[in-house]
Amino acid sequence: MLKDPREWEEYHRQYRKARKSWSVIPYEEIIKRIKQSSPRLQIGDFGCGEAKIMEAIGAQRVYSFDHVAINDKVTACDMKKVPLADEALDVAIFSLSLMGKNWNEYIKESKRCLVINGILIIAETTKSLKGRLSKLRDVIKAEGFEMYLDEERGDFTFIEAREL
Repeated sequence: MLKDPREWEEYHRQYRKARKSWSVIPYEEIIKRIKQSSPRLQIGDFGCGEAKIMEAIGAQRVYSFDHVAINDKVTACDMKKVPLADEALDVAIFSLSLMGKNWNEYIKESKRCLVINGILIIAETTKSLKGRLSKLRDVIKAEGFEMYLDEERGDFTFIEAREL
């Protein structure tokens, strides 16, 4: 996708088409969850895609990162190294965005960016958690997070963990 941004555009076109048939849309579930929390929380959306979380919550609270920036409010970067200071975030989100082979580095980076007791929210397909992301829970624990939610909704699994 970095070599040809048209691949990114095509991926998101197919994603928009596919989600029309989903009973659960991960970013919508995450937005509902965030709206229940303090309006002062700073949020990082790692692999934000079309930046739907920023659109719903606001650019003053949400830092959006992806390999390709859809607009000038999204920072184009590799999620293993985002341009934020240590402990800059209260919430780090990965919504269907642990696609890179180095996804474990993304989790490590989110830990660096989170305050103590910061929240890690992950939504991935249950199928991928049984396959290529089968070690995700182990990586989360190894990075020092305490998982307090791990549940399936529709075709997706939602994980929440607290940075200790």
